[in-house]
Amino acid sequence: KGVAKGLDHVGDRYYRRSLIKMLQFNGATVAIFVVAFGLSVAAYTGGWLGKSFMPVVASDFVRLRMKIPEGAPFRTMDSIIERVEGAVPELKQDVELFGEKGGDAYIKDMQTWGWRNNILVSLSLLTDGGHKVDSDAVVKRWRELVGPLPELEEITLDATINETGADISLRIYAPNDNEAILNDVTEKLEEALYSYAGVYDVRNSVATARSDIQLSLKPYAETLGLSLSDVARQVRQGFYGEEAQRIPRGNEDVRVMVRYPYAERNNVNQLEQVRIRTADFREIPLEAVAFVDYVPGYSSIKRENRKRSVKVSAYVKEGVAVPAEIVQNIMEEHLPKWRTEHHGVQVVLSDGMREEADFMKSMVRNFGIALLVIFGLMAVAFRSYWQPFLILTAVPFGFMGAVIGHLILGREISMMSFLGFFACAGVVVNDNLVLLDRINQLRQQGQSVFDSVVNAGRDRFRPIILTSVTTFVGLIPILSETSTQAQFLVPMVISLSFGVLFATTVTLVLVPSLFLLAERAKRFVKVKLFGMTVEAD
Repeated sequence: KGVAKGLDHVGDRYYRRSLIKMLQFNGATVAIFVVAFGLSVAAYTGGWLGKSFMPVVASDFVRLRMKIPEGAPFRTMDSIIERVEGAVPELKQDVELFGEKGGDAYIKDMQTWGWRNNILVSLSLLTDGGHKVDSDAVVKRWRELVGPLPELEEITLDATINETGADISLRIYAPNDNEAILNDVTEKLEEALYSYAGVYDVRNSVATARSDIQLSLKPYAETLGLSLSDVARQVRQGFYGEEAQRIPRGNEDVRVMVRYPYAERNNVNQLEQVRIRTADFREIPLEAVAFVDYVPGYSSIKRENRKRSVKVSAYVKEGVAVPAEIVQNIMEEHLPKWRTEHHGVQVVLSDGMREEADFMKSMVRNFGIALLVIFGLMAVAFRSYWQPFLILTAVPFGFMGAVIGHLILGREISMMSFLGFFACAGVVVNDNLVLLDRINQLRQQGQSVFDSVVNAGRDRFRPIILTSVTTFVGLIPILSETSTQAQFLVPMVISLSFGVLFATTVTLVLVPSLFLLAERAKRFVKVKLFGMTVEAD
C-alpha cells in the first residue's frame, strides 16, 4: 500500500504538473527528444562505441597464429618463433599493461607449437587480486614488439574465446582467372590499405610461387628410343629412389631404396651430372636429350564459387580508424580506377565482413516486415492510421536506450545487441498502447484533447512505471553475471533492459506531446484546407 500510495503521490504532485507544462510547450519537448535521438545515432556512427559482429569475450590466453608459405625451409619457422618468443620479456616490462608488479604477476607461461607451415605461440594470463589485464591490449602490444614479419603468409591475433578474424577482409576476383590482374590489383589494394592511418599487418592469400623444374624432350631424343616418361622416371629414380627389395622386420616391411647419396640428391646442380640410359644401355647426359626449365609453381590455388580469388586482410588500431569507413572509402575512390584499368575486376567483402553485411541486410528486411505487421494489427484495433505511428515512436527511442546502456557499461555493440533491440521493439509498444487506449476512452467520455492527454497520463502513470521497472529489475541478474557463458547474452540484455527503461520516458512525455500536435494538425487541415467548422477543444 505504501508503494502504491507513493507512486500515486509522484503521479499527482510531480508528473501531472510537469506534463502540463511540457504540453504547453510541446514543440520544444518534441525537439528535445529528436535531438537526444540524433545524439545517440551520432554516438553509434561516430566511433564512440566499439563495434564487432560477435560479442568480444576476453580469454585467459592470448595467441599469435601464423602461417608461413608452403615449402619454406625450417630455418624460416625457427627464426619467426625466436623473434616472437624473444619479445615476451620486453612485453612483461610494460608498466601501462601490468603496472608496477610487471608481467610476471600476470603471465603464467608460454607454449609454442610448430607443425607443417603453421606456428602457434600462446601466453596464459593470471588474475591477480581480482584484477585482470586487458587481453586484447596485451596481444596487440606483443605484436608491436615482435615487429614486421614479411615472411608470413597470414597472421591472426587471438585474445578472445571466439575467433573474431581480421578487422578488414576483402576478396578479389579477376576476369577469366587472370593471374597477372589478380596480382596487380592485390598489390594496389595492399598499398591503398597501408595509406590509411592505423592499418597494419596487411596480408594476402596468394601462395608464394616456388621454382618447379620442368623437363621437356628435345626433338631428336626420340631417335634414341627415349620418351619423356622414360626421362622423368629415371630422374625420379635418382633423386627419390627405386625400391629394390623389401626386408621383413617384425610386423612391418623395410623398403630398400636405391638412389643418389644424400649430398648429391640434396643439390639441384646434380641435374647436370645425371645420365639417362637408352634402350641399348648407352648413358647420355640429361641435357643432351631434354630441356631443363625452371617455372613458377604453386602449392595451392584458392577458388571460391569456382573462381580463382585472392583474399586480402588487415588489422586496424582501435580508436585510430573505423574498418567499415576504410572499406567504404576504398570501394568509392580506388575500385573505380582499378575497374577502368582492368575491366571486370571485382573486390567484395569476405569472411566476417561479408557475414556482417548479410546479417544487417537480412535484419533490416525482416525488421521492416515485423513493423508493418505490428502497424496493421494496431490500425485495425484503433481504426486509425496515425495513432499506430504514435505507438511506434517508442521503437527508435528503444535504440537510443540501447546505445546509452552500452556506453554506461562500456560494452561494444554486436549482433546480439541488435537482437536485443528487436526484442525491445516488441516490448516498448505495450506502454504506448495502454496510454493511447486510455486517451481514447476519456475523449469518448467528452473530455477535451488536452484534458484527455493529461488525465490519461496520470491514470496510466503507475502501471507504465511498474511495467518498465519490473522488466529492468528482472534482467539485472543476467547483467551482473560474470561467467564466461553469460557474456554472449549480456549485450542482448543491455539493449532490452535499457531500451525498455528509456522508452518509458517516451511514453510518459513524448507520446502525449505528439498526440496533441497531431490533433492540432488535423484541426488546421480541416479548417484551412477544407473550410470545415471545428468546435474549440
